[in-house]
Amino acid sequence: MNCPLCGYDNLPGSAECDVCGASLTQDDVPQAIANFERHLQDDAVSVLEPATPLTARPNMPLDEAVAKLRDASIGCLIVTNEDGEVVGLLSERDLLEKAALEIADFRAGTVEGLMTRSPETVQERDPVAYALQRMMVGDHRHLPVIDSAGRAVGVVSSRDVVQYIERVVAAARKEGAAA
Repeated sequence: MNCPLCGYDNLPGSAECDVCGASLTQDDVPQAIANFERHLQDDAVSVLEPATPLTARPNMPLDEAVAKLRDASIGCLIVTNEDGEVVGLLSERDLLEKAALEIADFRAGTVEGLMTRSPETVQERDPVAYALQRMMVGDHRHLPVIDSAGRAVGVVSSRDVVQYIERVVAAARKEGAAA
């Protein structure tokens, strides 16, 4: 077996390289996932199975918004105007980072006072790579999924992307094992 580090041709069954001592156990060597980049570019955001968005209006009291987040066990509310267009996003991070600094009386505050305005959005047909890039560049944990009119039709989270990657990797390993 050739050493993955130095290339020395070791005897079959060797646990480590006779020259450099590197492990020859395949479990220790990261395996490339065939065509992983193609999956990221070709698969649409819809494969992330966007969750049905829970929405709030800008004038919703903060205590109601927090109760809605808690009751649904979710991390964000999509803030929409009366036409259903996305105008903001209220996340747990917004509450933690801004509430103590910007709201003197939490019960008197509204969603509009803490929401992230004009959040990054994606459409269901956008590539997963685009959604991942938007999350990474903007340090976002959630992205509203909108239709062509700007109305919320779903929401994807960083957890959804991680689960997608796990599925792609598992399928590649299964495919590799069958070959």
